[in-house]
Amino acid sequence: MKRFLLAFALLFGVTVTLLGLVSCCSHEYTESVIEPTCTEGGYTLQVCTKCEQETRIDPVPALGHAYPADAVPCKDYACATCGEMRGKLGEHEYFHAVTTATCQHGGYTTHTCTACGDSYTDGETPIGGHVYDGDDPCYLRSCIYCDDFILPSHNDQLIEMIAEPTIAAVGRGLYACTGCGREAYVDIPPIQPQDFGVPVIYLSGSMSGMSKENERMLNVKYESKDLNFECVAMMKWQGASSAGYAKKNYSVKLYKDETLQKKNKIDPFGWGRESKYCLKANWVDFSQSRNVVGGRLWGDVCKSRANLDPRLAAAPNYGAIDGMPVVVYHNGEFLGFYTMNIPKDEWMFAMTDESPESREAVLFTYDWGSCPAMHEPINSSWTNGWEVEHCSTADTEWARTSMNRLISFINSNDGAQFRAGIGQYLDVEATIDVMLYTYAICARDNSAKNILWATYDGAKWIPSMYDMDGTFGMFWNGQFTNTISDMTPAFRSNGTVTDNVDNALWQKLFDNYQSEIKERYFELREGALSMENIECRFDEFFASVPSSLYTAEKQRWPSVPSHSTNNRDQIINFTRDRLIYMDSVFEDM
Repeated sequence: MKRFLLAFALLFGVTVTLLGLVSCCSHEYTESVIEPTCTEGGYTLQVCTKCEQETRIDPVPALGHAYPADAVPCKDYACATCGEMRGKLGEHEYFHAVTTATCQHGGYTTHTCTACGDSYTDGETPIGGHVYDGDDPCYLRSCIYCDDFILPSHNDQLIEMIAEPTIAAVGRGLYACTGCGREAYVDIPPIQPQDFGVPVIYLSGSMSGMSKENERMLNVKYESKDLNFECVAMMKWQGASSAGYAKKNYSVKLYKDETLQKKNKIDPFGWGRESKYCLKANWVDFSQSRNVVGGRLWGDVCKSRANLDPRLAAAPNYGAIDGMPVVVYHNGEFLGFYTMNIPKDEWMFAMTDESPESREAVLFTYDWGSCPAMHEPINSSWTNGWEVEHCSTADTEWARTSMNRLISFINSNDGAQFRAGIGQYLDVEATIDVMLYTYAICARDNSAKNILWATYDGAKWIPSMYDMDGTFGMFWNGQFTNTISDMTPAFRSNGTVTDNVDNALWQKLFDNYQSEIKERYFELREGALSMENIECRFDEFFASVPSSLYTAEKQRWPSVPSHSTNNRDQIINFTRDRLIYMDSVFEDM
């Protein structure tokens, strides 16, 4: 009760006298004001100067903390009065904004609290590429972020050739853009050596006085994607009738330097390392394909032979030529489109025996006449249609004598005696293949002339095909095309008659090996001489030659025969019709 009365008295400023509790002091007070704080109220404190009695009057409520009026729950604040921290009342509520990478800066994501503005970034990506204000290449396009731009790029296609470029002059053409249709006349640069996409041979030096007999030394620079070299070469014209054409064939022997002491053996096309090659002009065959493809097909024929001589199997192309397209320049002038061929020598037949006892030789029939057609012997001066391409000894008389034994046997034997003895002088299977191949491709110029004869032992001879530019429908001079019935064997009861062929050996083979000949013909037609294989071989060649090379060849040699008709289609169409016709001929055999 006393405590209640005392509290009442203090609260209302009333002096209460309680029994036993009230002093008899006549108080004299001093006053001090106690200011309110954030958490406690204020008041006036009276203290008696006599008895030190304290009395509180005029109470004032606590002020409360002074936090910002715009305080948000996700942020901690300090009281402006006392500095006490309030603490967070909730979590941030973030808004997420993605900044895409551009050519000027990387990309990132910005997270910003919608209440307090707190933010941070993450998800960085690297600087991006330009972003252009369009995707049409025909028009100027500018980057939307920077000053970069792309100039118009038209997809121009030639719609009219006004003047074809040459190896020496600029051409001109009318081009139209396939995108926007814009047309423009454009200068076409002169054709450069590297534009042809085939090996380039640069010759420098004088050819004055060069002939089939007289060699001249020239410098050689060879450039291709697989092989580059420089050396010197001894060169001369190659070929018989071809020596009379404006564009020459060349026999090329490569040496390391001008001393000619060391041969420069190279392997540009995978035939093995050699230093002697033939640059074939192919004057009568504008397509440039017949010699090379004819050689490759002949190699296919040889490969299919049941009893192929193993020494032929080791040769680069089974005793036939092979070649690859090249471009030749002489003293900076475009000399023409050539094929770089295996020469007709010991390399072609893989002959390597140089011992004194060796009897290896390669002979060639370079002309028409009774002797190449096996009706009469080779004379002692080698002037009646035969020449020696290789002989393992300096003395060639043994080779002439050996071949004359074969010719003599052919003309003095027949029937069973012929069949029984011919094998000691002649590879009969190879000869039948030569004969059938010649008929199949209508090689009028190869039925006696243009045959290579090889021997490895000085006794037995193996014939092989050579110089096949007048084949597959092309006449020997390149100016006419054959009919499909040209040069056809006619099988009669009194013997076989062959159109345009007066070959004594072939006649004897038809008379004595008819069943073998017919069987072999249809065997070849199923394989090496199938139309599928023939087309494949020609397409393989034409795929390696750009059309610009034919254009340059026509410009350089405008008098080359049949350049407007001698092409892949003419070859394939003639050959297909020819073989259908020959199939019927041999069916009736």
